[in-house]
Amino acid sequence: MKYDPHEESYSLRSNDWRYIRYENGKEELYNTASDPNEWKNLATEAQHSHEVNRLRHVLASRLPKKGVVPPQPQWKAPGKPEPKSNEYWKNLYFKKNPDADADKDGTLSWPELQAHKKAADPAAQTP
Repeated sequence: MKYDPHEESYSLRSNDWRYIRYENGKEELYNTASDPNEWKNLATEAQHSHEVNRLRHVLASRLPKKGVVPPQPQWKAPGKPEPKSNEYWKNLYFKKNPDADADKDGTLSWPELQAHKKAADPAAQTP
């Protein structure tokens, strides 16, 4: 089965209107200013035919032409994510726990990291 955007359901909103076109061709129109719960479908009422036509044309202008493939995003081939280094994780821990820098020199050493994690872990505490 081939995808055709013209055979999908769509909905458009403007200031006071909501227009819905279903894949089977059925249309709905609601005046959201006077009917915020969208109870009264106005699409078949003659006095609203101008609004239905206007929104129908707006929708048609947004859909790609039949047979034309719309621009496709460039996808990167799936692969393994780059592994994070130990330094990366240490620096991330330091950003989240600046008080781990015991000597306040602005950098987190490995002994400071280990001491901070041990102090923060209640399971590592001996009673």
